[in-house]
Amino acid sequence: MGFVISITLALVANMDTSSFGSKTDSHVVINDTSTALGGFVYHDVESNTLGIATVPCLDTSSISGDLALRHNYNYLVEPVPQLAFYRISSIMQPMLTLPEPVLNWLADQIPDPAPRPRGGRPPLCKRRALRGIFWILDNGAKWKDLPRKYGAKSAVHRYFQRWVREGLFEAILRRTGRLLEAHGGLKMYECFIDGSFTRAKGGGDGIGCTKAGKGVKIMLIVDARGLPVAVESSSAQPHESKLVQPLLDFMIPAQLPERLIGDKAYDSDPLAAELSEKNIELIAPERANRKTSVQDGRPLRRYKRRYKVERTFAWLQNFRRLCIRYEKQAELFRGFLHFACVLLMVKHV
Repeated sequence: MGFVISITLALVANMDTSSFGSKTDSHVVINDTSTALGGFVYHDVESNTLGIATVPCLDTSSISGDLALRHNYNYLVEPVPQLAFYRISSIMQPMLTLPEPVLNWLADQIPDPAPRPRGGRPPLCKRRALRGIFWILDNGAKWKDLPRKYGAKSAVHRYFQRWVREGLFEAILRRTGRLLEAHGGLKMYECFIDGSFTRAKGGGDGIGCTKAGKGVKIMLIVDARGLPVAVESSSAQPHESKLVQPLLDFMIPAQLPERLIGDKAYDSDPLAAELSEKNIELIAPERANRKTSVQDGRPLRRYKRRYKVERTFAWLQNFRRLCIRYEKQAELFRGFLHFACVLLMVKHV
């Protein structure tokens, strides 16, 4: 199991350390026997400096049960003269898991499987299947590496394929967006558009060849808060300005954006005329080879907030399954993309 190392310091208080070994051992040891990884943090009072180092894995079988804290990690504090020690409150945190409220809401959106007329083995719990799909999305691992606690890998994969082909993840994404729109959570007065290249491994449908290699292009429109309001995955070969119309056709909210802000790739007169027919103002800096200037400098002031779409791409790429496309079928990769967008939006519902 992978771990993310994040260290926060908290002062050790009301802890009797008289029985924690020799005073010549200048360690605060944190040891996880499953990964054989340890480390210590110390504070030198005289120089007022902090030090962080790693130590070899120690035998923690004799550590008192009172010190075995959550996640089965063992914490041992060993005092030394003239050193004040701190306890590491979180280190090697497990991978993300679906919060219970989010899991319950997602499970309510998915219908129960139809009963089998001849009986047989009971179906996999859809909550376990959702947890397993999220584990694959977050870790980017192979399906064969799915932990058994989420169910059989073939069963979870089969549920994922079925839900994608039934359009459940897209339907949940649209339902989430409509809930946000009904509560005023989407700010459509200015939206930002951009595309991101994703490499593809092993081929499949919907893949295009570019100078950077074969892959797909994730197209994204976000609102003024950075929440995705339109997302699409297509071949990486066409220019981004040619992919705007399919993206607008996928719009999650009923309202179209008032202004669409992009980079120089969207500086196109035909695109601007097409968007103008939909009452959408296109704002993009002009290309260097443009002969006649058509962009006013005042609307371009909004361009400085285009970082919001880049930030949303960073949020999406925290889900490692979206960094490289391994799926042979475009609809399965699109299912992971829709699921990730749901997780970004559902926290604001």
